[in-house]
Amino acid sequence: MTKIYISSRGFEQNLDYCWVEVSQDSPSRVSNLPMPFDNDVKNLIYIESHSVLLSRAGDQLFLLLSSIEPEGRVDFAGRQIAISVAWLVDATKESEMIFRMLASQSLTDNGWTTITSDIAQAVTLGGDYGFQGDFNLLNALLNFDKAKELVSNNPLTDYGQTTHRLAKLSPIMKSKLSKELLEFKLPKTSDSEDMVLVVVTGIKKEETLRNALVWRGLSNLVNREDWWTYYPLAKPVGDLLWFLITVALKINRNWGLNFRAILERVLLNRDV
Repeated sequence: MTKIYISSRGFEQNLDYCWVEVSQDSPSRVSNLPMPFDNDVKNLIYIESHSVLLSRAGDQLFLLLSSIEPEGRVDFAGRQIAISVAWLVDATKESEMIFRMLASQSLTDNGWTTITSDIAQAVTLGGDYGFQGDFNLLNALLNFDKAKELVSNNPLTDYGQTTHRLAKLSPIMKSKLSKELLEFKLPKTSDSEDMVLVVVTGIKKEETLRNALVWRGLSNLVNREDWWTYYPLAKPVGDLLWFLITVALKINRNWGLNFRAILERVLLNRDV
């Protein structure tokens, strides 16, 4: 099962942005994306900036790429027209590799240029909504043969599986995340567990990403230049532990760092 959704607008003033489900038959306008992914899109990314969202719910995987801007595509007022594309598929080893590949490519300049070119050919102006998508071209981007060439399937360590990380959005961190996605499998979850795996966006608060238990997240509003590790604890517990670490660092930096290291190992059930 593959479902594809696109968001864009037409050239004319009355053809504003909307979501459309693309199929091999006829497209249909939708008010919302499937749940719970619609909430992830609305709450965790700033869709008007280049964003990546990779999420899992039960036996489904969801990937969104937003703010794709084909050169020269403008509306009646000369404003750049943007495109967002979302794929919803069954969660399999193959689909995970494909989504890791696409998410990784979207974080590099060359990869984003290629994706923009491919999407520009697949999503064109015209049709009932002012824009239209070619299901076959959009589905062709889910290329498993290409994914097999680019993606490794190294398992995560216990540390990588258990720890969640956030950092400030930057070219360096995008490169680090891109390489990690190509090299390592995504964290395992139970069939009944939902998990926001990757969020890369422009303007989202660190607290918002942390409360959503994002596994890997980059945003301009995260204050740390490199990966900051946090743990998927209930919010009151996590806030208390972070407060204790902050106080310890203010009292004595070396003591605070040692306290944090010990706490991390305890939380991960590692020997001190």
